[in-house]
Amino acid sequence: MFDSELNIQDEILQMVLSGSSGTRLKEIIATIQKDQDDVIREPLDTNVILNGVAGCGKTTIVLHRIAYLLYNYRQQLTNNILIIGPNELFMDYISNVLPDLGETDNSFQFTVKELATRLVRPKRSCMKTRDYYERMLTGRDKSFLKDAQYKSSLDFKNDLDKAFKEFEEKQAATEDFVFQGNVIMSAEERNQMFFKTQLRLPYIRRCEKIKRTIRARLRDLRNDVLRRLRTYYKEQIIAAKKKGDYYRVNALQLELAENVHKYFIEVYEQIQKVRDLYIIPDAEEWYAEASHAGKDRQWTEDDLIGLLYVKTKLEGKGCYPIRHLVIDEAQDISMFGFYVLRQVTNAESYTVVGDVRQKIKGTAHNSMMDNWQKVLSSAERAKVHYREMNLSYRSTKEIIDYARGLLKNKTEMKAVDRSGKPVKHLVFNNPQELADMIVSSAKEMQEDGMEHCAILCQTIAEARVLNGLIKEKLDCQLISTEHDKTDAPLVIMPVYFAKGLEFDGVIAVEASKPKEDGLLSFILCTRALHELVHITAGELMQS
Repeated sequence: MFDSELNIQDEILQMVLSGSSGTRLKEIIATIQKDQDDVIREPLDTNVILNGVAGCGKTTIVLHRIAYLLYNYRQQLTNNILIIGPNELFMDYISNVLPDLGETDNSFQFTVKELATRLVRPKRSCMKTRDYYERMLTGRDKSFLKDAQYKSSLDFKNDLDKAFKEFEEKQAATEDFVFQGNVIMSAEERNQMFFKTQLRLPYIRRCEKIKRTIRARLRDLRNDVLRRLRTYYKEQIIAAKKKGDYYRVNALQLELAENVHKYFIEVYEQIQKVRDLYIIPDAEEWYAEASHAGKDRQWTEDDLIGLLYVKTKLEGKGCYPIRHLVIDEAQDISMFGFYVLRQVTNAESYTVVGDVRQKIKGTAHNSMMDNWQKVLSSAERAKVHYREMNLSYRSTKEIIDYARGLLKNKTEMKAVDRSGKPVKHLVFNNPQELADMIVSSAKEMQEDGMEHCAILCQTIAEARVLNGLIKEKLDCQLISTEHDKTDAPLVIMPVYFAKGLEFDGVIAVEASKPKEDGLLSFILCTRALHELVHITAGELMQS
């Protein structure tokens, strides 16, 4: 299964790399390279963070590593692996590969949104992935961009911590808990337990610990009172029987029953008071107040991370306990998100793969791939094996050389020695010219035997416009939601749905001025395996 001696010049690898994208992910599994194999075979107790260029085989490595770990640590890991992916299109793309590796029903696969919805069950609606990225990429809503950037940072975590500490301070006891003149627990003792001796416990468990202690003391007091009460009446009843005063006996028995019943009611009322000693907030309501979210506000993916964090503050680590956490396309997971996912799962180990050059959210995004060290302790950092991969197996040399030149910040990125057609860069100045370019390019790719092609753009609005321009001339499927299937011969979709995907031929259309950092242009172009046409707007369209 793992051929670490296989060289990239090997004819089998060349054949697989030249094949169609339809079966390529499965076939590439059979041609694992030495650098990939080294990552796959890392021990379970080594945490892997891989920063790899587009096409270096990150997803292949992740899936094969899961199979490898399950094979070697099956008892510990069966149903104990969680895979976090960017969207449902991507999760569907990889879903049938693990079964082909001999692993079925041994892992859980979610997007962040799916995991948060399952655990928090928010009552408010959650913004669709499409709508989130539309607002992110158009850049018109500056407040939205600023909010997203803030919520991806550790400043947001610190502000939530501060708000939660203030909330806890409001729970400080100001009065002793007294029942019938007996101090069950003094305010001082309660605060000592809450703020010091039991501080290691999460909020709800801490509150329950104090309540259990009070209830236990009430129970002891109740038992003692009942014992004395029954002893007193027993003595009175015996004395009445000796006198033959059975009316007195009956009266005493009724009086005992009434007093016991009355006492139990009083005890029950105290137990009710114990329940209300501490406020147990609804996580969503508390988060909404702490984040100053208006009632009509939808939750974004960034808010869902915040909600998960509040849940861990209330309930503790391991709300969704698993042993090995896997994150793919991690460049769009924030450093705060990485911290929270580790808290939620309490995972003993993790495998994380991503590419800092493919941040759809832009350079301002506080990606975990840039900042993972900031959320780990020195002991945790020592257990991380950080790797970089700069060799791309996906695209031809021509495509990689072209895509590398699009990045503002130059990067080391090499292509496997596989040549193909030169990249075409076309410039359009009116919609009709653009339509003609797309149609002719798509037909040429199909004539060249490209079985699975894509027209990629930045936003769904652009995708719909492009689809309207070409639908009478090309049979093309518009991908407008993450639930749509992408197996048509020709699809058109926004870049954020293409995360992690690849196509035989790509027509990358940038109808507006490309971002200065070149990240989106890079992502669009590196989806192509064999042929790439990059179409950009001329000055007439940009003005």
